[in-house]
Amino acid sequence: MRVCLLTGHPDHPLLAPLPDLLGGRHRVTVFDADDPTAGDLGPTADLYLLKAHSPRAVALARRLERLGGHVVNGADATERCLDRVHMADLARRSGLPFPDTRHLARLSDLVDATAPGFPLIVKSRTSRRGDLVARLDRPERLGTLQGDWADEPVVVQEFIANDGLDHKLWVVGERVFVGLRGSPLDGAARKATRSLDPLRLPPGWLDLARAVGEVFDLRIYGVDILDTGAGPMVVDVNPFPGCRGAPGAPLALAALVRQAVPRGGPPLRQAVASPVAVLHGTVRDLVGALDRDAGALRVASVRRKPGRGLTASYRSAAGPLVTVRLAESALANSVAGAPLSSVDPADFHGRWPGVLHCPRIGLTLQSFPHDAELPALPVACATDPPDGRLATALTAAARTVLADPRARVSAVRVHPVRYKPATRCVLRYHVRLSGGDELVFFGKLYRDPADATAAHQLGERLWAAAEHSARPAVVPRPLGLVEELGLVLTETAGGAHAGGQLPGTALLRPPRRARDGVRPPWEALAASAAALAWLHTSPVVSGRSAPDGHHYATRVQAWAQTLTGTVGELAGVVEPLAEALRRAKSTQPALVHGAFKPSQLVFCPPGHPVITDLDGTGQGDPALDVGYFLAYLRPRRLERAQHGNHAWYESAADAFLDAYLAARAHQGADPARLAAVRQRAALFDAALLLKIASRRVRRLGSPRPAELRWVAAEIERCLERFGGGQDG
Repeated sequence: MRVCLLTGHPDHPLLAPLPDLLGGRHRVTVFDADDPTAGDLGPTADLYLLKAHSPRAVALARRLERLGGHVVNGADATERCLDRVHMADLARRSGLPFPDTRHLARLSDLVDATAPGFPLIVKSRTSRRGDLVARLDRPERLGTLQGDWADEPVVVQEFIANDGLDHKLWVVGERVFVGLRGSPLDGAARKATRSLDPLRLPPGWLDLARAVGEVFDLRIYGVDILDTGAGPMVVDVNPFPGCRGAPGAPLALAALVRQAVPRGGPPLRQAVASPVAVLHGTVRDLVGALDRDAGALRVASVRRKPGRGLTASYRSAAGPLVTVRLAESALANSVAGAPLSSVDPADFHGRWPGVLHCPRIGLTLQSFPHDAELPALPVACATDPPDGRLATALTAAARTVLADPRARVSAVRVHPVRYKPATRCVLRYHVRLSGGDELVFFGKLYRDPADATAAHQLGERLWAAAEHSARPAVVPRPLGLVEELGLVLTETAGGAHAGGQLPGTALLRPPRRARDGVRPPWEALAASAAALAWLHTSPVVSGRSAPDGHHYATRVQAWAQTLTGTVGELAGVVEPLAEALRRAKSTQPALVHGAFKPSQLVFCPPGHPVITDLDGTGQGDPALDVGYFLAYLRPRRLERAQHGNHAWYESAADAFLDAYLAARAHQGADPARLAAVRQRAALFDAALLLKIASRRVRRLGSPRPAELRWVAAEIERCLERFGGGQDG
């Protein structure tokens, strides 16, 4: 195997032993992307190790990936960690414990920032050797930094009280190494690092470190964690660290290299770039030609739906989010890379920044907030000043929340939370009032204004029903509808404008490698079940129907079709599952969520869940929601998990089911019908497992045979639970 080190320091203690550790059967070469005399580098190695963080090195890694090269860590993953704004945004969105972070164009802007609050931590936005990392205990300290750093782009973080030690966790493949080092924030000289046995870390810390790797898509990385007394706090993520003082790290690196590339694979020089790889390169070239200040683009997401083409999103440090939609016909063409690579800015119609179309190949290029299918999105995002209709709606919302008819809005900031190009966008509005109060509202923009009206009306009826039953809010309070824009405004879940909410994905997610005895969150599971039982028995009736068993039988066959040609394990379970779904019927339709899963819940606090995203709500089988929740409650990559994960899931699933059935029984439901709901839920659970398995293919990944074998076994178990009981 041929291994290429992308570095200017091959004598680094982590890298220098690699040739000897790999042995004579493996060839190790070195290429320094920052050496102007190094020439060019083609995709001639089986594996590239990116131990350099300069823009030139990352750009080289990205080019190698476009040509089919295998780079560890990948260019996008590396770049995500080098920009501390993107790092914080991804960590917070993924539920990782990370300090609140805001960014400023230059350090000197902190002087004019409103009530920055001391002490605080200030860091260079771009992580690099010799960057700015300082603790400011009082405003005077800022003046001492301005001489050298006044124009430095920075991030500002809250100061987290801790024990004064940096816990440095280095992950190299399957190994984790730990070092203790005094905090550099006190301005003292560099501290020595003391090695620590990973097994002496508090429970959950190793799982947190591995979760960081999954979130940031890293194989070799470092995580800086503070012990806050209330739990661990991630404060930095470093791609390909030096692991100095970690005995055994070179051996772990050699083991990772041996496992990284399958033996007998074709030489990468023979690889042919796929249309998607060509698309990424084309988009980067186009945006670079259209906006030279946009910065390097990194791929944020890629998704393909059969018959509906491909949608990809790209982020950069300086420019707006860029989205691309490519027609299905272009993807179906086996030589689609040729017309894609020949695209020129002159081939497009439209304006930039905005929306550009290239009809010749069915390509649409958009810069957020512009979206050809969401024409109201720029208006919903324009808050300086806000559109008159938006300002009126936000003012009315503030007066409702504060019960003050004189409340006036003085400033509005907007942040996109979840964006599905051409479909919908969730926006967070930070509204400052003339009296100094600040409120947070959420707005969901729909492509079809009729969908917005229906969602708003349903939210109003559910809110009124909850108030009538004298129970805590089960859904966010609806605050307004801007009908012309297709925008629905709601209050923050639970009404806790000062924060404190916890996403369901964080609270209902097991440790990555749970050990026996790790207990599921009983309170949150019981509260989730009670909230769902309330929804299923609420007096509210929707004007539309939720998908039934027949619908899911068809979808099961479609999902299985996307997995055809991988392994044959699914062949014996798909048809029995589809047939059972066709036979399973509920004689008592209820108001169901349609996609009830942990990510649709916000806890404020753990005993009070609020159900969000009611777009799929309709009359249907309550077993659909129960099965949906059970499928998504499973730990990710369960087929590779230890026994503790299986035990955690079995306990959590039983707790949720028992709590749901108990709540329904308390409401007077017939026991026989409840038993039938449990049986049918097993079928929807199995169906959603297939959907989850097919997601990798829809995101242009390859199915994992071990995962599919596990899915087939789980579907068999679900069919056994369904048994042959009578429907209710």
